Amino acid sequence: MNTRTQKMLIALAGTLSATALLTACGEELDQLTNADLNTVASFKDLGDCNSKNKGRMVYVDSSDAIYFCSDSVWKKVSLSDVKDSDGKNGKDGSDGKDGKNGVDGTSCTVEPLKDGSGYDVLCGGKKVGTLLNGKDGAKGADGKNGTNGSNGKSAYEIAKENGFKGTEAEWLASLAGAQGSSCSIKVNEQKNGYDLTCGDKTVTITNGKDGESVTGPAGESCSTKSVEGGVEITCGKSEPVVIKDGTNGKDASDDACRVVGDKAGVVTLECGKGENVQIEKFYKATCNNEPFDPETHFCNFNEKEGVFAVLELCGGKAYNPSDVICKDGKRLKLCPSECNSEDCEDSLYDMDAQFCYAKVVYDLCDGKDYNPMKFECVENELQKFTCGESEYDRGTQFCAKRGDVVERVYKKVKIGEQIWMAENLNYEIEDSWCGGSAKSPDYEGADCDTYGRLYTWQAAVDKRECGRFKCDLGSGYVQGACPDGWHVPSQAEWETLIDAVGGSATAGQKLKAQTLWNAVDDIENEDAYGFSALPAGFKYVNFTFANAGGSCGFWGTTQWDEGENYAYVVSLGSSRDKANLGNFNKDYAYSVRCLQD
Repeated sequence: MNTRTQKMLIALAGTLSATALLTACGEELDQLTNADLNTVASFKDLGDCNSKNKGRMVYVDSSDAIYFCSDSVWKKVSLSDVKDSDGKNGKDGSDGKDGKNGVDGTSCTVEPLKDGSGYDVLCGGKKVGTLLNGKDGAKGADGKNGTNGSNGKSAYEIAKENGFKGTEAEWLASLAGAQGSSCSIKVNEQKNGYDLTCGDKTVTITNGKDGESVTGPAGESCSTKSVEGGVEITCGKSEPVVIKDGTNGKDASDDACRVVGDKAGVVTLECGKGENVQIEKFYKATCNNEPFDPETHFCNFNEKEGVFAVLELCGGKAYNPSDVICKDGKRLKLCPSECNSEDCEDSLYDMDAQFCYAKVVYDLCDGKDYNPMKFECVENELQKFTCGESEYDRGTQFCAKRGDVVERVYKKVKIGEQIWMAENLNYEIEDSWCGGSAKSPDYEGADCDTYGRLYTWQAAVDKRECGRFKCDLGSGYVQGACPDGWHVPSQAEWETLIDAVGGSATAGQKLKAQTLWNAVDDIENEDAYGFSALPAGFKYVNFTFANAGGSCGFWGTTQWDEGENYAYVVSLGSSRDKANLGNFNKDYAYSVRCLQD
């Protein structure tokens, strides 16, 4: 190597030692110095310029020139001679030959089919395939109807089992009492006695005389006399006995029994009329052959013990005693607590006034339960949740607000004990740009609706006054560009997420969305938790956008102790399952995922 070339290398080394070659999101930053310079005899000894020697500089002795490997081509490095007191100005080197223009790549687009069944995929204007919408799965078969329970026995059937012979009409007729006849007593002076009349028959009872006994003493005679309501009979010295007048029997038509009710397993008979009416009930309901009154009791089957039991209704309603408590006429049920601590207790709620949803007790609305993630009860009427003019599901979405200003609806997902945005922040502020752009400076491919926005670290934490220096973020959550109730995560909070999905070695595979990423052999994105990270790319300091479709990064609030202008970033790439955790220049622009306070 001659003196002229050595001087060029000294100057070049000084320049390269301060120059960092920027790489894709998540890759390391390399520096080149004159220590990397090798020497070959001729240009043909350089070999191919490829990814293995990209960035390498080699001195070719035969042409007295330095070549640099970039974009798969060896490029000649042109530098002027270094002037000093001893050397002379060297001659200008000859111009290198222009390389051939590379062939333009073709872009691919999709166009919807006219019948709405899917999309055609066009690459370079030519159709290369069709994506059809998936078909609805077949409707599942209806379940079979359960069998009806057997009817209980009627009162007539019970009577037959107890020996009654005859038809049901004869049995009903037998319930009516026969017409009775009244009896009356009247003095019969002619016969020295009394006439006893019952119905149409009369019997005369005469007063007896003392008889004379041949062998024994004379017997005692009995005497009778009228008393109020009957006859008093006295025999000898015995205490008198009063025989009262009988009362008239009721007509058969008045005593007849009629079926006046046959409902809910209860047959009701009404016998007689007016003030003499009598009501009798017969129960059809039985519980394992044990009859019961369904107005006050119910039949319960204990599946665990395999036994039937007749239980009293609770507030007029049946219940399952295995998971319901009856107290003071109310059916109380347990709602499991959201808290996992031993100090937490499950909540008891009244089944007739409340319901349990996702471990939280809510009041019924107009006597009915509902999905509290989609509806709210206003004046006993259900209304859907709205964010501005958009309806949303509180189970999978939230309404982003800033003070009284409604911004928009975002998706959300719970992973472990954390609740994350399930899409990138899309809030337009200074120092933010739409993600998804792969070229500069035309900003081609940028799509805020799909990829959200890219933010510098200062914009993400809302501390632009810090510039390139260390910034005091205070204590507690850093809301930054996030909506109310949400904040930019710290390094520790990102690491909690990484641990929850199985560690950094496979976190990329678990967190990346299944669409929009560049296809790479042996890499299959799962989106196993619904985080749905998208390849929004990133932006260099010099407004160059890069790597859309191939990578993404998410800011953390934690600043790097070893560099004033570096902060924590979680980066994912299309060619790896791993999540890279490191620090990057605060002036770069990355995506933001907010975490619920």
